[in-house]
Amino acid sequence: MSKRILITATELHLVQFWIYHIDRLIRDGFEVELVCSNVGDKLEQLKEKLVQAGNPRLTVVNLHRNPLNPDNINGYRQLRKYFKNNDYDIVITNEPVMGVMTRLAARDLRRRGTKVIYFAHGFHFWKGAPALNWMIFYPIERFASHFTDLIVTMNTEDYNLAEKDFKSCEVKYTYGIGARLEKFCEDSDVRKQKRDELGINGEKVIFTVSELTDRKNLYLAFDAVKRVVEDGYDVRYYIRGVGPLEADYRKYLEENGLSDRVFLLGYGKDIMEMNNAADVFLFTSKQEGLPVAVMEAMSCNTPCVVSDIRGVNDLISDENGGYLCPLGDSVAFALDIEKILKEPQMKAELTEHNKEKLEPYRIENVYEFLKGLVS
Repeated sequence: MSKRILITATELHLVQFWIYHIDRLIRDGFEVELVCSNVGDKLEQLKEKLVQAGNPRLTVVNLHRNPLNPDNINGYRQLRKYFKNNDYDIVITNEPVMGVMTRLAARDLRRRGTKVIYFAHGFHFWKGAPALNWMIFYPIERFASHFTDLIVTMNTEDYNLAEKDFKSCEVKYTYGIGARLEKFCEDSDVRKQKRDELGINGEKVIFTVSELTDRKNLYLAFDAVKRVVEDGYDVRYYIRGVGPLEADYRKYLEENGLSDRVFLLGYGKDIMEMNNAADVFLFTSKQEGLPVAVMEAMSCNTPCVVSDIRGVNDLISDENGGYLCPLGDSVAFALDIEKILKEPQMKAELTEHNKEKLEPYRIENVYEFLKGLVS
């Protein structure tokens, strides 16, 4: 008899990370069902994708991302009622609020033999995180670990912390939730075509994929690029992404004389093309779990200058893929950008191990890990 699996997450998270795995699990004979909350207005998009992925049953509960939202109590009650009426061999849950509420609501199921697995895509507490994050999220996660059979972590820092502090359950490490990298590769023809489209005529190109939010730390990126320009380099800096700080950024760029150097491109589907057009991929984020954007740049053999933070330093080390820079140090970022711009022949040496490094992160390989957990 096939095993029954329940996966719980926000609808946005399921759209972004789980469609491939859901489809593969169903095709491999597992009975899969889903419970989600609706936090990002992607519920209809999720339903459309699920039709193409075996069309598993989907139930929506009333949970919010803010752990202090009192309405989460209603969502918890909905989960409790749901688990009274449904049995599963395995429950897989994701994200802080859904993860905690699912594990609490599934206590009776677990006593009856259900295995409960929590995928930690990046704890909301990390080295250097605000004290409030540690005060709120750390004790909640530690408490919830007592109602968990297995925590799956996706970067070295989270794995080491969970293994040390969450003794009540097993902890495993996996290479993310799976990256779709088959369309990302180095291509000289694509590079030329995209640079021609951008009007590049000898300038060096720096590229970033990023939400326009405080977490992505783009003011530091602007400062680093400004230093590179002041040091005499003819560069253009392009950013793909949208977010609430766009107006603030445009004002800052205008006030700092960077409007003809830094270009906010908005949303676009040309990430592979932009990575090929770029001489440097810049990533100044303050906090990540495991950034797919860096993997995509690596897959195109674009040298990366990145923050030395959790998840990012699982992918990049100095002179392997690019350079790590201390968080907040725009001078270090500028100097490492200049190293690459000054000596373009370094690209092959910096990126020669990228393919080997990325192989475990490919979605097909991560699925085999997941299948092993539920078989």
